[in-house]
Amino acid sequence: MVNSIHNCPLRWGVHSNNIVKMKKTLFTLLFATFLSTAFAQKSQLTGEWKLTASPFEGGTEVITFTATLSSDKTYLECHTDQFFTRNSKAYPMDWKISIETEGDNIRLGWVLDAEKPASTQEYQDTQYAIGGAPVDENHRYIYLLSENTETQKLEGMTLWSNWQSSADAVFELPKTQQIYAAVSPNIPYSGGVGYIDIWASGKLQKNSSDPSGISDITRKASISDVYYDLQGRRLQSKPEKGIYIQNGKKYIIK
Repeated sequence: MVNSIHNCPLRWGVHSNNIVKMKKTLFTLLFATFLSTAFAQKSQLTGEWKLTASPFEGGTEVITFTATLSSDKTYLECHTDQFFTRNSKAYPMDWKISIETEGDNIRLGWVLDAEKPASTQEYQDTQYAIGGAPVDENHRYIYLLSENTETQKLEGMTLWSNWQSSADAVFELPKTQQIYAAVSPNIPYSGGVGYIDIWASGKLQKNSSDPSGISDITRKASISDVYYDLQGRRLQSKPEKGIYIQNGKKYIIK
């Protein structure tokens, strides 16, 4: 009787420790699955993209660009050799697209920068297509900006798409915003001498022979036939009975 009384707390202590270890293992597996899924989503954003938008003159314009995932995996570094053309002169552009994930959902944010010109080339024409009289400044730096609805001034900001499922490679930019190719003699931008063109925000879409290319790759990365027990040990096959973990979720077979 004495032995059993002394042994009960010991057995309970061992049992409690096992439960704590199991919970830690489960949390670790869930967190690792979350990180691997988010990484897979972001990694598949690298590649060829297109912006479909409506220019000021009307109609529809498609601008193709290349996107590369940054080293910290928080944004895409984007480049195109021809964002627009004036007098047979093509102007390259560089910009960033921020990435946010929430579960299986993802959204993109076009970063418009007023601190640094978007083009490595200065605008060469002295006649601006929209806004501003003909001028001949010493420098004509090109910025991609948008109009702040409160101040009615061109500023750098982030235009966020709506949330999409990771299976969708099309991201709609806000219809209420526009993208301006503005020209200024100053770095950073401090008021321009005119703007070359305006694009109504459209949609960003990854080029692929298979429109669901992102979803297929992401799905393969998130759905796995790998099973674990509650101690985190990998199982040889799917259990016929008991508790097991797959893709960070716990299943019970009775």
